[in-house]
Amino acid sequence: MDASPSSPPPLPPPPLREAGTTVSAPDSGPPLFGLASIAVASIVGSALAGVWLISMNYAAQGRYATAWLLRLVAVPMFALAALEGFRFAVNANSNDRITVALAVVVIVPAIMYLLADWAHGRAIRARAAAGLAARPWWLALLVAMAFMLLAIAFPLILMLMFTVVGLVEAT
Repeated sequence: MDASPSSPPPLPPPPLREAGTTVSAPDSGPPLFGLASIAVASIVGSALAGVWLISMNYAAQGRYATAWLLRLVAVPMFALAALEGFRFAVNANSNDRITVALAVVVIVPAIMYLLADWAHGRAIRARAAAGLAARPWWLALLVAMAFMLLAIAFPLILMLMFTVVGLVEAT
């Protein structure tokens, strides 16, 4: 194009970012857990491990109130589910246990994957496209193993306490 005296001047280039400024691009903030890490953590450490990783992603994005609210809602629900799961495991026949085990291995991780994708999918994909690292898979596995131990210990400790108090008869 010819630059005529009546044409407007060309637009200046965008200003450079000053040091210390923040941007909402994927290059800001700590890494996030990937979707596969959250799904695997849900298999190993229950849905609570997956929810905990999602809440850690919220915290990494600076959404601390959402992270803590998610944790405060998830922990009591997990406690009730662990107690009910323990009661079911004691009273169910083997066919029911197989059905529940398949649900835990297939359905729960799928739900957690979809929930994580809904909550953080765009941010995770943007970071991956920018070549930025995710949080390590071994950290997700470590969190999942901690919740697996909690899932085993919590109902057993409660049953022991109820037995000592006399609310449940020892068999």
